[in-house]
Amino acid sequence: MKTNLELYHVNRKLPWGGDLFEVGKSYSIGDRYNPFFSRFYSSEPRHPMAQEGEDCQSLFEKLQKDIASGQVKIPNDIFTYAEVCVRHYRMLSRELLFDMVRVSMNPSLPSRMKSLFMTELDGIERWINVLGKDVPTQVVRCLTQGKIFKVDSNLIDAGFKEGLGYWQDSALKYWAGQSSDKPKYEYLVEGTVTVLQVI
Repeated sequence: MKTNLELYHVNRKLPWGGDLFEVGKSYSIGDRYNPFFSRFYSSEPRHPMAQEGEDCQSLFEKLQKDIASGQVKIPNDIFTYAEVCVRHYRMLSRELLFDMVRVSMNPSLPSRMKSLFMTELDGIERWINVLGKDVPTQVVRCLTQGKIFKVDSNLIDAGFKEGLGYWQDSALKYWAGQSSDKPKYEYLVEGTVTVLQVI
């Protein structure tokens, strides 16, 4: 585990949390849930078409509203709602399992629930493509200080379509710092991040 590195972060302003960063400002990371995990902690699954500020952002509220107004077409729309709901709770299950494995192996490693996800320069384009550009997005170059752990994100992605046993094996490799055949590295950072530049 490293302690000081210059890394990059693809930062997004999300409806459920997270603000854009300011150059020259330092941010404390690790004392609360990050925007990725806070969506699980603070809300139900969101409807994929819900807009920020819309009265009805919860998947279940929107489904009830759409059924009442006759806008839901059965069975096609029901499958869409079900898929979003299953993906939400499946991803939450995966994240909870990964954190349980982290705590059992080495609780001093930075948690995926509270870390800032960062990358090296050559990983920026990949993460922009993975995350999308549907909300305000910025790429920031930062000086990081604190707990910095390099992991292969393929080990997280690979387990998403499999069962819990596969996820657990992937989690053991992930927290041991192992790599897949074609690794896609990211860094989990807890500590202080100082923004040097918005790219």
